[in-house]
Amino acid sequence: MIPDVYKTFIQTIIQKTNDEAVKWESTRDEAYVLRTSAATVEVGYYVDHDAEVSYYYFKYFNIEKKTDVGFRVNNLEDDYQTMERLFAVAGASAANIKDELSSFLGDL
Repeated sequence: MIPDVYKTFIQTIIQKTNDEAVKWESTRDEAYVLRTSAATVEVGYYVDHDAEVSYYYFKYFNIEKKTDVGFRVNNLEDDYQTMERLFAVAGASAANIKDELSSFLGDL
């Protein structure tokens, strides 16, 4: 479950990403980061094969205040679709998919 304190924050990040006001970066193993000069947001995905559950996780790091907090949501929880959407827009931003798709169409 996404804790209530994060819900508006995540919706705002999704909107800013869709509006191309922010740019995500790829990291390791299915993770993306969004950086400011003071903080970093990371969103990632992993599967626990033993439990047969998949997770999206969210981490917030404030470099100046040394704040390191986060949560995870599994595929059995209500907020999974919100995290899936955040992960999808972050991935599209990191891959610069808008330009990639335009280029592909131009090559047809």
